[in-house]
Amino acid sequence: MNPILLISFIGIVLFLFQMFFFTYCMRWLVNGKKKRDKEFLLLDEERKKLFEMQSNLKNEILDVQKLSKDTFQKLRILGSEVHEEWNDVTKKINSVLVEVESQIAKICDENLSQLSMERY
Repeated sequence: MNPILLISFIGIVLFLFQMFFFTYCMRWLVNGKKKRDKEFLLLDEERKKLFEMQSNLKNEILDVQKLSKDTFQKLRILGSEVHEEWNDVTKKINSVLVEVESQIAKICDENLSQLSMERY
């Protein structure tokens, strides 16, 4: 065989092998880029959902804080009213106890005086 023809044949085979290799590498790189783009789109969607969830959570926390402040204020008012009623009831009970004690003392004095008169 002619050496020039042999070298040309080897050159063409190597060139075809090189073209096949570069084509394979380019397809692999393009597929990797597509896969990364899909993953980035998925991450973007998840990030949007997380932002929505975060904003909803912030709104719910603000609502709960407002509700708790309102409830605390109502409980504070209710507590002060109950304390005033407790003081009023305690005063009334004390006045009734004083009156009962005075009535008991009168009855006891009357009974003692009657007993002492009966003895003499």
